Amino acid sequence: TFGHLSCEPRPEVVPPTLKQLQSAHFPPVTHHWSMPQHNNHQPPMGQSTEAKAEKMEAVVFQHELLQAFSFHLFAKRPIEPVETLADFRRAIMRRIALAALQIRL
Repeated sequence: TFGHLSCEPRPEVVPPTLKQLQSAHFPPVTHHWSMPQHNNHQPPMGQSTEAKAEKMEAVVFQHELLQAFSFHLFAKRPIEPVETLADFRRAIMRRIALAALQIRL
């Protein structure tokens, strides 16, 4: 008697809930990417955030017993999808170049 109905929900009838869009364990985060063209991609949030990201500065910890120094620099970038062979080659070459820079610097 219900053969005319499909078992899949229709997206226009059942929109995803906020609970499905957000993690139950972590609050919504507004990302401030290192590259300005990626700042417009924000995850869906239930409430708006008014907090601004603080300007990050490099800080060197100094101590008289410290004998070695290590400097790590990170840039927050979004994950780029790898869909074609050209994308894969570009990602591998980028990793090789960054690894070479890490050894040289």
